[in-house]
Amino acid sequence: MQVTIIRKWKLWRHRRRRRMATKQMQKRQAILQHGMQLYVQVLEACPTRISIAQMQLVRLQLHIRLLNNTNLRAISYTFITGHCAHLKGQYLRIRFLPGDLSHVVLIV
Repeated sequence: MQVTIIRKWKLWRHRRRRRMATKQMQKRQAILQHGMQLYVQVLEACPTRISIAQMQLVRLQLHIRLLNNTNLRAISYTFITGHCAHLKGQYLRIRFLPGDLSHVVLIV
């Protein structure tokens, strides 16, 4: 009984991660086609347990400087290759959809 519950939970978790990764990849494609560019500073980068094609989904806390010395802090997700520890404190060029900072694409 307990083994089947654990199996069902693992299967549900695997499907949930797959759905989330698919959704994030669709957002990435839309951003690459219609996104705007912006320079931001990364305050914090935390890896998630979702990965696709040697790319890992990472949660970023971004510091965005706007006009008139106004600052915005946003939390966003993006796929990166490699480790995310080197991103902390760096200025990066990103693309995002206007009005939606929930997912960004890093531009190298």
